[in-house]
Amino acid sequence: MSGATAPSQAVDVVVVGLGVSSLALVRLLQRAGKSYVVISERNFGVWSRLAEFGDDFDLLSSNAVAAFSWWDFDLDFHFFTASDYYRRLQADVSPEMHRRVRATRATRYVERDDGSFDVYTQDGGDQPIRCRHLVVTAAQTVDGLKICETLQETYRLQGKTVVIDGYGDTSNMYMARLMLGDNRVIFCTEHFQNLDKVFYIEGQSEGWAPLDMFEPYQYLAHYNHERSYRSALCTAVSPYGNTWLSKKFRTQTGLDELMTPSDFYRDDLPPAWRSYLFRTGVNAGFGLPVKYWSVDSFFAHFDGEYRDYMLKHRMLLNDPYFFMKRGRVRVVHPKRVEWVGEHECTIDGESVHVDRRIKAGIARPAPVQIERADGGSWTYRYADCLYGLWNAERPNVYFLGAERPTTGAFAGTSEIQCELIYRLIDDERFHAKFVREYAKRHASWTYNYLQSGQEYEGLEHTQFTGMTNEELSRAMEVPRKLWPSILAGEFAAYLTGPGIPARYPQLNGRTRQYLEYCRRWTNMFAGGLVAKMLWLPLLALNFALLGWVLGVNALLAVALLLVFPRVRKLVNALTYDTLSFGEMTGIYQHMTKSIALCVLFNLGALVWGDATVETPLWLAIRTALPQTLLIAAIDIYRAYHHTRLLFNDVRGKEAYNDTYERYLEDMRATDWYQRYIHTSYREQARS
Repeated sequence: MSGATAPSQAVDVVVVGLGVSSLALVRLLQRAGKSYVVISERNFGVWSRLAEFGDDFDLLSSNAVAAFSWWDFDLDFHFFTASDYYRRLQADVSPEMHRRVRATRATRYVERDDGSFDVYTQDGGDQPIRCRHLVVTAAQTVDGLKICETLQETYRLQGKTVVIDGYGDTSNMYMARLMLGDNRVIFCTEHFQNLDKVFYIEGQSEGWAPLDMFEPYQYLAHYNHERSYRSALCTAVSPYGNTWLSKKFRTQTGLDELMTPSDFYRDDLPPAWRSYLFRTGVNAGFGLPVKYWSVDSFFAHFDGEYRDYMLKHRMLLNDPYFFMKRGRVRVVHPKRVEWVGEHECTIDGESVHVDRRIKAGIARPAPVQIERADGGSWTYRYADCLYGLWNAERPNVYFLGAERPTTGAFAGTSEIQCELIYRLIDDERFHAKFVREYAKRHASWTYNYLQSGQEYEGLEHTQFTGMTNEELSRAMEVPRKLWPSILAGEFAAYLTGPGIPARYPQLNGRTRQYLEYCRRWTNMFAGGLVAKMLWLPLLALNFALLGWVLGVNALLAVALLLVFPRVRKLVNALTYDTLSFGEMTGIYQHMTKSIALCVLFNLGALVWGDATVETPLWLAIRTALPQTLLIAAIDIYRAYHHTRLLFNDVRGKEAYNDTYERYLEDMRATDWYQRYIHTSYREQARS
């Protein structure tokens, strides 16, 4: 197994797979003059397949997340089209890079005794390519489902009843296409969660804001970080929770009229008060959010200057609530469905004939097996590798393509991942440091991002785009910081969501395009920053009172605030660094303990001291209860307010019925749609 066969070629680095996840690394290797080879059977995988079908649509993530830092992009229309995205990717492969690409498939990876690797390919026979560093793109697979073919089929179906098992971004795209053919859709799913793709900001000169700038998945309560600290807030305001705020939200938005929310309750969640004080914060209340065009945002663009552009590039309305109100979409929990045949089922006892059943699976990294020199093997698993990228037991092999366990590559996050891997390859001291610190880093990352969600059934991780980017930038010691950003005139970029590469200038350069993008939306985030500053006097009073009660002077109380590690992290949070779920849990547990100490010591003073000077109000102030309750109230209010902002009101959508009928006429009249109707699947594939 040590590789007796002479290699056909020896290089520093072999990169397996050329796609969104590895493009930035190949550019870095080329720029540095490294000796490398890229093995890629199909460059840019799914994007090239979509291009072969002539398919097109608008991306779910906004330009600032979907773009690499060196790209220019439209500052007014927030989304790339699939065809434009693929053209940009192709253009980034320079002639020099293209000459390093071998159009074949890697079949075996063999680790040698000296830690190098032999990579066998489909066209190389018994002669491997030998490399010191091996980078494998663990491409995402969706249970072997033929997504590209299904996307074509959904255009052709006319007047059918279609069941889609599962709900996600791709199945929402199926729904949008099925609506053109006047089909009826039944989502059979255990979760149903939607967030507006763009939403209108009152008083904003720009008007429609991209969802990605808010990072609501983990930062909803306060722009860009404190949202992550408590599942209690998320649960309290989730449209599918069992709390008073959840029920109020559903009543105010009209969701109760469309579905049975109780089917989607999370029964395994702890009480909100216990989560707030003691439990690890997880994204338990929101399920798996899907981005969508709400009717108001879609037609604000479609009826304006972008009409022809949206028609040409097949940008379809995909508002499930609107279609539910029109009676074309139904959402049911699997427990209400019983299948009695391939095309027959009952829903709550009602017999339903189904013309087509579409499976919507969950993306997983493809399995990668490394044959060891001792004759055994080692298989890549996301959780076994630090950040899903690297394991110190195999220090010269790296994995790309999995931004989290069930998600493929975002360009912005992939670029930061590639920067880290390149440093591990290029900088021996940095590599040795990571090997020494691996156990500690991996344990911390596992706790904060993986284990904190595993106590809840079906929740594999609590890791999200912005948290990944912040974690990697801190690992490379190049995070975006407050005062350097102010001095550099880049405060707007500092206020940007952590999923946006503009937060990391040392990694990606100070691009004018990103900074202009950030400036357009700065005042959205400045309000959140000001609100956070209101915490400072409350927390200062809390710790000052604690110091006073313990007989410590105010200066020592301030020293405690700055020196105690968890308190230091809280100060970092207040200056806009992003913390993980686990870190924020520790901070709030410390606050709870400090308040408990205040209560105990003050009760002692009340019982054994001079009770005549103690009044209930003064006792409450000294025990820090008012500021604690105020902080909790502010958190819950902001969480509720921003949930209302990001979840479109279901009521009032009927006003767009006539506009929707005109939209259908325009879309159905396009040449591309007529080709689908009058051309078979195989004929179009051949053409």
